[in-house]
Order: sequence, then C-alpha cells, then structure tokens
Amino acid sequence: MFHLALSDNHLSGNIPWEVRNLVNLKHLSLASNNLSGSIPKQLGKLSKVFFLNLSKNEFGDSIPDEIGNIHYLQSLDLSQNMLNGKIPPQLAELQRLKALNLSHNELFGSIPSTFEDMLSLTSVDLSSNHLEGPLPDIKAFQEAPFEAFINNDGLCGNVTDIIEVTEDFNSKYCIGSGGHGTVYKADLLTGRVVAVKKLHPPQDARLLKPTHNPIGPPSQAPLGIVLQSLFTPPK
Repeated sequence: MFHLALSDNHLSGNIPWEVRNLVNLKHLSLASNNLSGSIPKQLGKLSKVFFLNLSKNEFGDSIPDEIGNIHYLQSLDLSQNMLNGKIPPQLAELQRLKALNLSHNELFGSIPSTFEDMLSLTSVDLSSNHLEGPLPDIKAFQEAPFEAFINNDGLCGNVTDIIEVTEDFNSKYCIGSGGHGTVYKADLLTGRVVAVKKLHPPQDARLLKPTHNPIGPPSQAPLGIVLQSLFTPPK
C-alpha cells in the first residue's frame, strides 16, 4: 500500500501501533475524524511517507520525537488537535519538509533553535498555541504572514531589528502613549508591520520584577527596556 486516505469519516479511538507495518506508505491522511490518544511513535518507522495529515482530530500528549525520523516528509499537518508540550527539536531533522502546520494546539515554550536548519521549509503555521520567544532566522519564518503566529503567548522577531527600524524608538515612529508605555510602529524589512510597546520602567527599581517579554529572552532586550509587541497586518 502506498496511499491511505481516510479523512472526513467518523473514525474514533487510537491509531493502532501496527501502522508501522505499512513500510511502503507514502501518503497518510486521517484528518477530520474523532481519533484520540497519543500520536503513536511508531509512525517514525514510515520512513517513505512524504505527506502526513492528522489534523482536526482529538490527539493529545506531546508530538513524538520519532516524527523526525520520517526523512522524506514534505508536508506535516498536526493542526487543530489538543497536542501539548514543547515542539521537539527532532523535527528539524526533516530536511525535506516544505509545509509545517502545528496551529490550534496547546504547545508551549520556544521554537527550537534547530529549526534554523530547515532550509527547505516554505510554509509554516504555529498560530493559536502558547509559544513564546524569537522566530528562527530563516525565510519561512521571517516572511510568513502575521496570521501564522497570532494567538500565542509571545512570538516576535528580533529585538535588534525593531530597534534599528525605529531608530532606537525615535518619537517620529510613536503612534500612541499611555500610563504604562509608549507604542511605536515598526516596519520590518520582511514587510511585516509590528506595533511595539516600550513599557515605562517603575520609579522604584526594586519594583522591576521579571516581566513576560513576547519579543524574546531578556538577553535579547536592552537593559532597562521592557518590550511587548502585537502582530498587525502587513501594509
């Protein structure tokens, strides 16, 4: 068997571990069913699969590391499930992967730095999770539409780029101000427009506690500057 498409049925229960016996399979689609449980790690045995779609089901637990063993995989869609945990860095071993959709899950943490090696990637969607931190510095992420990252705990681009395009937060880029901070418009080189809020530091330095920082880890932000950002549609 080379092609197995069982999407848009009323399948329920778990994917049986015997799926690993379909060693010649190249296309597997089980989308839009009522499948649940964990995504079986045995899928990693299907090394010839180039298309894998498990979206719109009820899969929980974490994404198995073994998915990174499907070296011919070009399209991976695990969206609209209940997957949690961190994105496994082993996914970066999918060097042929062109399309990745992990949106509408419960994933948290940062995007693995190993993703910067995924040079074949052209399409990515990580929206509606609990991800935070900087985006990998590769074309697929830097040129993705803003919708690919919205509704997360704090995904944004590089702080250095934001400071550069706003000329160190020059007042001419100011688009609003309030009691807690000033908002600046940043036109990034990728064509994305970002609204950036530079928070006012407290008068008493002892009150300056660690603050959630959607831009990236503290090491990427200038001392004394706390930033928040919101993705807005490109011009």
